Amino acid sequence: MNDGNEKVYRDVPIPDRRREDRSSSRMEGRTGCTQPPQRTDSGRPAASSGTGPGESPWNYITEEDLLRNFGGNFTDSYRERRLKEQEQYQAFREKVKSGEDPDQPYVDRVRYARRWVSELLGPGREESPEEGYRILERFGQELADGFTLSGYPADILKEIRKYYVIATDLPRSYVAEAFADEIAEDEKILALIMYPEADPDQLYRSVSELGRYRGEKAHFFQEHAEDMKAALARVYSAWADAYEEKYKKPLSDELLGESDTRAWYPWQALHMSPPPASRKQKMVFLVDPVLVYWCKSGSWTITQYFPNIYGNRHLREQLGQICRETERLMREKAGCRKLKPVDMDEGLKKLTARAVAAYLKDKAEAARPRLKLDLGKLGSIRSDADYTRDQLLTEEETEAPAELLDAAVPSALAEPLEAAAPPAPAELLDAAVPSATAEDGSAKDAFGLTTDEKEILRLLLMGQDPASYLRSRHLLPSLIADSINEKFYDEIGDSVLEETDQGISLVEDYADDLRDLTGY
Repeated sequence: MNDGNEKVYRDVPIPDRRREDRSSSRMEGRTGCTQPPQRTDSGRPAASSGTGPGESPWNYITEEDLLRNFGGNFTDSYRERRLKEQEQYQAFREKVKSGEDPDQPYVDRVRYARRWVSELLGPGREESPEEGYRILERFGQELADGFTLSGYPADILKEIRKYYVIATDLPRSYVAEAFADEIAEDEKILALIMYPEADPDQLYRSVSELGRYRGEKAHFFQEHAEDMKAALARVYSAWADAYEEKYKKPLSDELLGESDTRAWYPWQALHMSPPPASRKQKMVFLVDPVLVYWCKSGSWTITQYFPNIYGNRHLREQLGQICRETERLMREKAGCRKLKPVDMDEGLKKLTARAVAAYLKDKAEAARPRLKLDLGKLGSIRSDADYTRDQLLTEEETEAPAELLDAAVPSALAEPLEAAAPPAPAELLDAAVPSATAEDGSAKDAFGLTTDEKEILRLLLMGQDPASYLRSRHLLPSLIADSINEKFYDEIGDSVLEETDQGISLVEDYADDLRDLTGY
């Protein structure tokens, strides 16, 4: 009965009535008796995991709830499991360092490898930078079961090694290894930019790739590979010089376009969060002159060239045209099957023809046999020179016939370099040609020229004929010319004097160079 102090059931509001019914039935069903719900200090009911009141603040079953409800000791079990996990991780590290294959299952190998990667990229790594790089290389190795050691794809591992090299500042040998593909592409770009110093083979690869020229597939190209590469390098150099002279800007700037700066996200590729210390990092890392990595406040960017995106398409088409026109001209000169003429700009076609003709001329000049002195026959040279001098002394007032001079040295000057004997001592050579040395014994100049050689060179540079001087000093023109050419070869790289039917003449292409060197 209602004594008047309790509320009548119907006077209780419906929401409160339902809440009380639910809490009562829940507590009765769980413990067999009605218990008030546990509440926190703030008055709110404590969160429940379903296995006990207030066990987990996220309302799901945790490992601690299971261990407690099944009578286990959570602290001891967790510690034991962590110790066992650490032992297995250390065993994995030792096997990897020793070069052995870990015997853990694939899932455990992946988990340990990725944990190790996090440690290598973080500030607390134990290994040296060089050892860490080799470990990252080992993670890409495929084991006997067909899986890799770390489970990372090859491209992700490559990004990891790049970032590791930059972060640890490894020597340049590691940079060349980690960025091998990027450096190979940049070498092609640098060959186009620095074409005067580029190797013909490297310049050909750059030109053929950018111009989409695949001449190496042809049988003619395979037989004349060196000539084709050198000719194409000569043609590109001539075009680049003409383009810069006309437009006052390098051809490579138009072919390649300007370099661009783009974002680089190494941590996203690794599916990791960067260490807090790296968020304030500032760094500039130069891989090569055209590839630079920048870091500012933890954000990374790359500066590099993108010729396929920003390059001038019209000039690239012209580059391919001069490649095919060069091959057509080279085939025509070699007498091979002719190709169809290339439809291209007439000015560029004429430039290509001139460059190819200049290359073929230089090649023929370099292949022309040059007469060399056979030092193994110095005895016959000396006797022939003495005989010629005696003949000249008996006919002072008359000019010696040209055939007499030719007969004086009948065979010694006509031997090629391949048949030459080992060089004779310097004192023997001096004794063989005694008249080429100054009679007063004056010292030689910086190039080793004697008094006679300096006088002959001075007469030639003044436009005078040294024939009378040669006769008065009883000198052989061929020996004097060879001696002067040899002494200037290191500086000029070619013969500066040549022997003609009239005597010695000066190669006019090197007259200015000789004046600068000698001061005449």
